[in-house]
Amino acid sequence: MSVTQGDRSIIALPCDTLRISCTSADDRECIRNIFQLDIDPDVYMTQIAAARTFTIYEEIEALVKLGKIRGGSLDCAVVIKGDKILSKEPLRFKDEFVRHKILDIIGDIMLLGLPLKAHIVATRQAMRSTRTHQETPPKN
Repeated sequence: MSVTQGDRSIIALPCDTLRISCTSADDRECIRNIFQLDIDPDVYMTQIAAARTFTIYEEIEALVKLGKIRGGSLDCAVVIKGDKILSKEPLRFKDEFVRHKILDIIGDIMLLGLPLKAHIVATRQAMRSTRTHQETPPKN
């Protein structure tokens, strides 16, 4: 099964485990990553769970100026402004951004309510891609 939207795609292939291969969703050098893991509870806790959400400053600048972003802070998120990373602490992983994308995918998989054995391959993954797939299943 696969879903493609422009230059983004997500594909599920048969696999004996839950494996996720993912690339981050931006061309900026500081967040361009590729990562693959076989997911189990230990791997999730040690390699994925600590990955923070991130955003591009220019995409939220107007909301910040209007005081509309109150729940987010540099304590729990990473903001990218130009080629600089803004955060109260250093990146937790050198590839934290793609790990957070994997965290998003795992969250979407959990909505199935069933265990999944598949190799998920996601390129230029954005949350919008997986949400669209959940709302409009592909027609066979």
